[in-house]
Amino acid sequence: MKNIIIGDKTYSTDMLDDEGKANLASSQFVDAKIKETSNLLAALTVSKNAYIQQLKNEIIKSKTGFVTD
Repeated sequence: MKNIIIGDKTYSTDMLDDEGKANLASSQFVDAKIKETSNLLAALTVSKNAYIQQLKNEIIKSKTGFVTD
């Protein structure tokens, strides 16, 4: 017996028919994709910020001749 929580209520998956189980599987798949996409966005944001910092360093270096590395 597996339970799922929807809102603040707990339900047994035993009471689901085939369509309900398919909807549950689809919901779990979407939740996993949301987490995956969120993690990808975080990694891309870190990369973007690093590239911006490198650009700033290059601009300072070209204007002043001072290396910021």
